[in-house]
Amino acid sequence: MFRSLQSKLIIAFLLVALTSTAILAGIASRSTQDRFGEYILSQEVDALLYALEDFYRTHGTLDGYQAELFPGPPERPEREPFSPNLAFTVTDPYGGVINKRQPDQNGARWDPVGEDSQHEPIVVNGELVGFLIMNPSPFEFDRFEQQFIGRIQSTLLVSMLGAMAVAVVLGTLLARSLTGPLKELNIATEAMAAGSLVQRVPVRSRDELGMLAESFNQMNAKLERMMAQREQMTADIAHELRTPLSVIIGHTSAGKEGILPVDEDMIAVIDDEARHLERLVQDLRTLSLAEAGELSLKRQPANVEELLNACAVAYLPAGIEKDVRIETKTAENLPELILDTARFKQVINNLIENALRYAPEGSAIELSAEKEGASVVLSVADAGKGIPAEACERIFDRLYRRDDARARAEGGSGLGLAIVKTLVENHGGDIRVESELGRGTRFLIRLPIPNPLTGE
Repeated sequence: MFRSLQSKLIIAFLLVALTSTAILAGIASRSTQDRFGEYILSQEVDALLYALEDFYRTHGTLDGYQAELFPGPPERPEREPFSPNLAFTVTDPYGGVINKRQPDQNGARWDPVGEDSQHEPIVVNGELVGFLIMNPSPFEFDRFEQQFIGRIQSTLLVSMLGAMAVAVVLGTLLARSLTGPLKELNIATEAMAAGSLVQRVPVRSRDELGMLAESFNQMNAKLERMMAQREQMTADIAHELRTPLSVIIGHTSAGKEGILPVDEDMIAVIDDEARHLERLVQDLRTLSLAEAGELSLKRQPANVEELLNACAVAYLPAGIEKDVRIETKTAENLPELILDTARFKQVINNLIENALRYAPEGSAIELSAEKEGASVVLSVADAGKGIPAEACERIFDRLYRRDDARARAEGGSGLGLAIVKTLVENHGGDIRVESELGRGTRFLIRLPIPNPLTGE
């Protein structure tokens, strides 16, 4: 019946208001009747005590008071100074019963109730002359008192209706404030499902709904960036594949038609381009598996110093060829890390290859490691020409090259740093780059130290 959230919220607020006001009105009505009855009883007891004391002053005894004080039924319906229907007992100072009075149940206003009674002393001129014993019983109001109680109950009913009206108004306003952002989110979600990622939801508050809208906007912006990156990556991959394929097809066609001789030089060119294609496909596969979390990592305790030394030794011939020293510098007593050694060597090797491309002759590439808090920080630093600030922001993007022609000439696929970043993150770490133009570049890898109790 009520399909919209706004209707459900309004009905819920109305039911809560109706229930709470009805309960409060019932409690207030009952409490008012009880307190009013107690007040009337107190007034009647005081009036009866005063009459008994006055009777004693006049006659010197309490005997025979009932004939004077209770001559018969009242002639008019208004309340007398004390009710003729009170149930009470009058005794002398020693407890001797002077008179018991229990009116007939027809029209009686008070009924005796066992031994539960109220004792009031009758004192005249400082002398105790007797006791008035009241027996409490259910109270019945006269016509005027019932009218007074009725007016109170009418006021409570009007207040309850007013509270319900206020609850409906406030509930409607609150429901709209809650459902408005949800409707905007629903419209934006439907647009996003239809393929539009430009939708943004206005953030109108700092509560949970505002946080939800902000999270949606962040998600949408991230998806928009990812879609743009995917489109760019698709175009870049097509470009990367087209270049070696064009070279291979061009040389094979020229050889087939006799334009170029099919000799070792042609075969070498075709072989180089084929190997470039193979590296590109392999890097794409590695990157896709790593980003999907499906790359198998065989983790085991690894000595950081030994790992860096092994990488330095592997690139020693390349360094000698370019007249670039590869040095290692590690802090003492470094804790072991839980790594896939082969994969992490791939990370360090890739960074060394990048450093060798840009390190000037006679300079050094420094591999270092030190402990910082609960992490170990590894770095690969060179003294090259540095990276511009705008390039540092994109250096880990797939197929991004800051020196496109040179990188391709040296066999780079443009995926190396993207793979490095993904592999580091798969090991629970993070990587960043620091660079200054004309002074060099440093890649910093931060890896968590495993818990000695769990080994993780």
